[in-house]
Amino acid sequence: IYPVMPEQTKEKEFDFENLCKRGHAAYVYTEFEGELFLEHKSPVSVFENGVKIYSKEVGTFNGKYVDKTKLLIKSVKKENAGWGFNVKQYGESSLSFVKGADSSDLQWLWTGPYGRETDTTEEMYAPEYNLQFSDIYESVNGPQYWNFYRENTSLIQTIQSNFYGQWFYALMVGLYGMKLAAAKLGKNNEFIPYFTSWMDMLCKHRDYGKYASAKGIDFAYLGLSGNLDRLDPIGTIGINISEYYMLTAAPDAKYLLNVLGDSLTYNVPRFEDGTFNRIDTMWTDDTYMSLPFMARLGVMTGEEKCFDDILTQVKGFSKRMWMEDQGLFSHIYFVKEKTPNRIPWGRGNGWVLVALSEVLLLLPEDYHGREEILNVYRKFAEGVLKHRDRKTGMWHQVVNNHDSFIESSGSSMFIIGLARGIRKGWLDKCYEKDVTEAWNALLENCVDADGNLYGVCMGSGCNMEEKYYLELNTIVNDDHGVGILMEACVEIMNMYGE
Repeated sequence: IYPVMPEQTKEKEFDFENLCKRGHAAYVYTEFEGELFLEHKSPVSVFENGVKIYSKEVGTFNGKYVDKTKLLIKSVKKENAGWGFNVKQYGESSLSFVKGADSSDLQWLWTGPYGRETDTTEEMYAPEYNLQFSDIYESVNGPQYWNFYRENTSLIQTIQSNFYGQWFYALMVGLYGMKLAAAKLGKNNEFIPYFTSWMDMLCKHRDYGKYASAKGIDFAYLGLSGNLDRLDPIGTIGINISEYYMLTAAPDAKYLLNVLGDSLTYNVPRFEDGTFNRIDTMWTDDTYMSLPFMARLGVMTGEEKCFDDILTQVKGFSKRMWMEDQGLFSHIYFVKEKTPNRIPWGRGNGWVLVALSEVLLLLPEDYHGREEILNVYRKFAEGVLKHRDRKTGMWHQVVNNHDSFIESSGSSMFIIGLARGIRKGWLDKCYEKDVTEAWNALLENCVDADGNLYGVCMGSGCNMEEKYYLELNTIVNDDHGVGILMEACVEIMNMYGE
């Protein structure tokens, strides 16, 4: 309920000329037990539990209900007769699905306007065909949702969880790791139903998220899905929606894939050569926020242009951020200064190696740019291996600075990318020893007996100074690391054929 306003009277006047301004029809909904009187001077229809039981242009409706009844009331505008009705209730109104609806004016909802002023009285609109509260209604007057009788108060969708059902890139990374782990645990595990139900929620409610974002309701459910003009809210969500669609063929997933794919192609800023950027900066993180999803789009659609765009990104990121002398990538490129920060942040490099390995797993063997991407991967993998700390067995927060702390999410990512390369023959099998040592060191240094993960760097911003990265804190079981750890475990098992 947004915002919370003072309670109003149980005698209600729905004045749609004032509430809607334009259009032809509006609808009111409540769940009622008792007796009510409805007076109207413009056309009204009343539906009880989905069945029309009353329809007049002018008159009084008297309803008596022994049991709780779902009431939908349609009000139609009529020239020179006003638009709306008055209702007096002697009983209990309620909305079973609304949290916090503890007064009468929060137990009546309305939505509108619908239709054109030239429509007939008998014209039917979306709430009559499909009475629901989870999605937006489209109308000629723009997207419509539900409002309360209480002035300036709207129904909003929320979810009481910081994890399940949220639209956030780091959670999607964790969820993908969970899905991969599910395959190793067999059919009777909770991970796949958890994964599919989460994706189903995103697909079914995303249009509401867009609507809420446009209305400025930032804390509403899926508010982050409203602005698809950058890679964070597109790429990792796109990976999981792709996986969900390949599991279920759900029509809602196909629709959302088209939305995400178009947003990736047309909304995200690019340089003249087609490489993605964030207007003022460019982050290596964005290789993972784009390439794996693009590869899946290419596989699902069969369109080579998806693979061509991947090749464009690999070239563009390498051109601006590859440090030849280190065999690593700078985390940030500053656009105005045309300068990389030359700081190889651990997870920033991990994103790149995992992204390249995902692409190579999905890219057709005969694609003309495959060898070029494979060469970038191999060259980078050699640099990553060169900088592994032989003393600890892992990689550091700043990869080429062994005085910085060992970091678990970046190390997990390097294990994923390298283990895939060894398994697929992109890298020499002699590196299996390095990857195994790194995995054992990760378990020994960063995972306790209860499965808690330590040493995950918090979410990073960007900076030109190495000191900034050295001072970032670590968070136990941070969502940037847990799913990645599961994925690393899966890839170690795959490397050994388990």
